[in-house]
Amino acid sequence: LYLVQWSFDRGFLEYVNRIERETQQNLVAVLADEYQIHGDWSFVTDDTRYWRELYLRSFLQSEAGKARLGSGDAESRLPSWHRSKLVRGHFRAGVALFDANKELLIGRNRWHKTHQGNGNKTSFLPISVNGGTAGFLAVTPRMALSDVHDLRFSRNLGRTFLISAALMLVVSLALALPLSRRLVRPVKELTGATRELAAGNYNVRSAPYGNDELGELSRNFNTLAETLKRNETARQQWIADISHELRTPVSILQGEIEALQDGVRQYSQERVAGLHQEITNLGRLVDDLHELTMSDIGALDYRKQDLSVHPVMEDCLKQFSSRFSEKDIIVAYVNKLAEQDRVFADPYRLRQLFTNLLKNSFDYTDGNGRLQVELLAGNGCVNITLEDSAPPVPSGDLPRLFERLYRVESSRNRATGGTGLGLAICRNIVEAHDGSIAASPSSLGGIKILVTLPLAYHHERV
Repeated sequence: LYLVQWSFDRGFLEYVNRIERETQQNLVAVLADEYQIHGDWSFVTDDTRYWRELYLRSFLQSEAGKARLGSGDAESRLPSWHRSKLVRGHFRAGVALFDANKELLIGRNRWHKTHQGNGNKTSFLPISVNGGTAGFLAVTPRMALSDVHDLRFSRNLGRTFLISAALMLVVSLALALPLSRRLVRPVKELTGATRELAAGNYNVRSAPYGNDELGELSRNFNTLAETLKRNETARQQWIADISHELRTPVSILQGEIEALQDGVRQYSQERVAGLHQEITNLGRLVDDLHELTMSDIGALDYRKQDLSVHPVMEDCLKQFSSRFSEKDIIVAYVNKLAEQDRVFADPYRLRQLFTNLLKNSFDYTDGNGRLQVELLAGNGCVNITLEDSAPPVPSGDLPRLFERLYRVESSRNRATGGTGLGLAICRNIVEAHDGSIAASPSSLGGIKILVTLPLAYHHERV
């Protein structure tokens, strides 16, 4: 309201000054004609009423005067009382007449004392007669409205502005109150749900609130709650699985030792070897758990460098050659990598990855079987494929092969199936190298493991 009122007052004052500038230009022309007729300024110095009449005539000749009073001979038809009122209403006290030497001829002393030295605002309009300057019309623009009609118009419009602002305020409040309640309610509900989530209630959900920002926040909250619930369930399952895996060897060891202590079983090298095997399996399980935990938290040390996958895979195959020969498993190795097909990887972790994959194939492939290993570059990656023969893995179990402590057949013990952590460790190693690992049915009758690692130059470009 203040800005609108200020803008209007400023614009209206400029409008009034513009009208008066036109009137003053007309007055200069009228004064020049009168001076040429009389030969001096006595016609205004001796008759101040005539001076005001000339100012009114100049106003009536302006566009504003014609619009207000009409054109033509409207001036001559004005009643005397109306003419007198117009003279008083439109005569400017801020207008004065000076002679050619800028001596005051006519004008109020108050104006003369107040505005004579105000050169930056007061303008002296020359009155030219026969090529010479007969005098000057001194004018000063209005700094504020003073005409009663102008003031009444400004006050009435200001009152209209005030009423409009009050109505706008009422309408705004009427709209804002229900909107604010609608906006605050979901925020309060989300705040309460967040407190419950922080307290451990992962089943809490927030009601959807449309497709705006609050709706997106609500959906993100539900996604967070669902993720935390899954993580909590996975953590509980992880703890239960670890407890089960540790309980079995510990129970076997405890039962065997107590049987020896009670004399139920006699001491023999065979029984000691069995106990040693259980302790070895237990130690391997603990080591795998430790390594997997370190991998999960990113604490494994990776010293990556540009290297070729072929020498690492070839060395791992040599280490397993005797084992595969014992089970009469034929190993076919195909390397289709070029010299420039290198990866940015840690050679020790790659060796660990290939060792776990080869050991998995050795443990789960029947005798007189087949293993096919292939290295191939394509799409900016090195593809490492291991396919083995029977037995196959049910299609429903393939997506879970890389879960920790997961074994396809529950009847397999650690002697044949390992700890169930090898493939989980493989997945962490591959992901640490910005790669991927997946399992699918093999054309040889077993499973196919595909490891994808980005090429070194492609990795740098990304």
